[in-house]
Amino acid sequence: MDPSRLREAILEKARAEADGILADAEKKAGEMIGKAGDQFKEKTEAERKKLLSEARRESAKRLAHASLEGRQAVLREKDRIIGEILENVRGELRKTTMEKAALHSLVRETLDAFQSDVPIRLYAAPKDLPALEEILKEDGDLGKRVLEVREREGLGGVLAETENGMVSIDNTFEIRLSMLLPGMMPEMAKRLFGEGDH
Repeated sequence: MDPSRLREAILEKARAEADGILADAEKKAGEMIGKAGDQFKEKTEAERKKLLSEARRESAKRLAHASLEGRQAVLREKDRIIGEILENVRGELRKTTMEKAALHSLVRETLDAFQSDVPIRLYAAPKDLPALEEILKEDGDLGKRVLEVREREGLGGVLAETENGMVSIDNTFEIRLSMLLPGMMPEMAKRLFGEGDH
């Protein structure tokens, strides 16, 4: 065989092998690029989902925090309104003198709570002292049991104690109000705000 033909045949075979290798390399490169692209898309989608999930969690957290702050602000305002109403009630009680008949009934109820005829000392708000002294002069039974009447600042009502101070019964408006409030609060909240509690 002619050396130039042999050379041409070898070159042709080498070209064919090179073309095959090149085609195979291009195919593999294409597959690798496709696979890398798929992996990139998967990673990008996973990252996007992660960021979206974090954003949703952060958004929910901020919304819950804002909602809590809002409820707390509403509760503080409701408490302020109820506190203001109660302070107005206390102010009215401080100014208002008890009717003599109501005061008489309150004193009798207080002294009867001792369940004995021990001598008693009575304390009353300055505004109720004149009426209380009249009651004790007019009602001999009560007058005999009361050693003395003393002034005590407060909203009204009476506080009674034994002569030695060992036993006392607090029938003042402050105590009565503190006993009534727990039961009244739900009704107040319902009337003021249209709900069961404040």
